[in-house]
Amino acid sequence: AGGHDHLKGIAYLMINAHPDLTRLPQNVKIILVQGVKEEKWPRERGYSDNGRVADCSLEALIRTGTPGMCYFYYTADVGSAFGSRKGDTHVPASLLQHDCLPRLIDSLLETSSSPGAAFQASSRAFLSRARIDAENALGWHPDALRSRFVGTEDDTRVEVQRGSDEFKHVECIFKADPASGVDRFYFPDRGTSDLIVTKIERVQNRGLKDSVDHMRGGVKKALESVGEPYVAGVHSRWLFHGVGGASVDEATENLESIIENPTSGFAPQMGLGNGGGNPWGY
Repeated sequence: AGGHDHLKGIAYLMINAHPDLTRLPQNVKIILVQGVKEEKWPRERGYSDNGRVADCSLEALIRTGTPGMCYFYYTADVGSAFGSRKGDTHVPASLLQHDCLPRLIDSLLETSSSPGAAFQASSRAFLSRARIDAENALGWHPDALRSRFVGTEDDTRVEVQRGSDEFKHVECIFKADPASGVDRFYFPDRGTSDLIVTKIERVQNRGLKDSVDHMRGGVKKALESVGEPYVAGVHSRWLFHGVGGASVDEATENLESIIENPTSGFAPQMGLGNGGGNPWGY
């Protein structure tokens, strides 16, 4: 009858959800940890590609908690040609990697943001100071990229002048090692010091810029609707990717489609379920 008032002010790191648990207490900070290989108390994640949440699933459970106070840390099997990550079992091994356990605990103790936002922000510690400075210099708003556009509407790819600040910042982000003490996930056996960046081109897809600006605004609005501030470098990131294709010609065609599409270019999810190979190459 008294609800969960006696739990207020206490934060909980819940490792694996007991089968009898159907609702989370209200007004309590909770991080739920569970992996796809949970063998003792298995429960489906329950989140489909179209955003549907299945009844009695883990996603349904985390949604019974107070918005902005709960976070679902879920580990799935992820594999690629460059490496793989295994989903956790009942004993979650991932908590012992990359300072994950203390980062989760610190996220529960954070008072200025939600546990989820605090945990995501903690990943910035894996970046070197040089990379962070380069990312900040390039900017985080689509207008910052648009301000560098030159030429006409038809100039969708423009070479960046070698030696310019823009060239140096992009090269730094591409070649930067992780922060001290952090192992490289991709190609851990070698660094980037022997790589030479021969050319950098700026994509000036004006229609796509407007689409990105709209999506960014939607993410920002959604976060603010639950009292969460949009944080550049946490909710937006500078990343790199390659393209897929069975041949050089197919890879080139895929690259052009990513660059020139005015609505779904640079959107990896658009490559899924298209009846063919994923142009993003994963």
